[in-house]
Amino acid sequence: MGLDGGKNSLLKEIEELENEIEEIEKSIPPHSVRYEMIQLLEEKEEELKRKKDLLQSTISREAKKRGEEKIMRDEEIVSNSDFAGCVQFHGHTCPGLAIGFQAAKTLMRRLDVRKAPDEELLAIVETDACGSDAIQVVTGCTFGKGNFVFKNYGKHAFSLMDRKRTKAMRVCLRPGVFESDPEYLPLSKKIQSDEASAEETDRFRQLQQDRVRKILEADPESLFKIEEISADLPAKARIMESGICDLCGEPTKMDVLRKISSKKICIPCAERHKI
Repeated sequence: MGLDGGKNSLLKEIEELENEIEEIEKSIPPHSVRYEMIQLLEEKEEELKRKKDLLQSTISREAKKRGEEKIMRDEEIVSNSDFAGCVQFHGHTCPGLAIGFQAAKTLMRRLDVRKAPDEELLAIVETDACGSDAIQVVTGCTFGKGNFVFKNYGKHAFSLMDRKRTKAMRVCLRPGVFESDPEYLPLSKKIQSDEASAEETDRFRQLQQDRVRKILEADPESLFKIEEISADLPAKARIMESGICDLCGEPTKMDVLRKISSKKICIPCAERHKI
């Protein structure tokens, strides 16, 4: 079987595995204790990772056979094991997403933990940038489960806590990780203001891909300051009753309703009416 046939076969196997994983995930009820199903899901995900790594190797051999210069394109980046799930969730590849992916992987390795099906882990992100999406995908910590905390500190810094062992790690992007590139910043400004030509857009995309590749291949120690921190774990998420705001009439969680002059007022109404 030639390279093209091998690649097509792998793509078909990957699609079938992704469908199997989706069906398994649908069969696991929320807050499930069916560990045999979770174990099966993890085994399928590991098999999917191996297939994607094999696909990456096949793509690399194709490029070498054609004698082309190796430039990591979008499809090659996406085939990099678990990073594919981050790209699918986030919508595109970018350096920020790669930073979050590397941060999540580093934290999980240091804590020796698996992706959290429920609230076994707690993640804290100090930025609302792209990397935070990768943290959710890789660790399993999400806003909806109540184990994903956003702190608006403006830093590429991420923490992960293991509730069972009350242990926590934090990583923060080191200064100067990206070398100064006189071409990158002007192109970035043109892209953001929709003033870039087609050639400039292609060039910027190439620079972005190169940064993503370097991040994914980098030693985590060179990317991040890595430290163990105090595991000040908050209580697990609670299901709260709702009350009715006396001004707008909308249901609101009881613990965030403000009591003002015997009335229950939601935060937006209190701010709108300056009370």
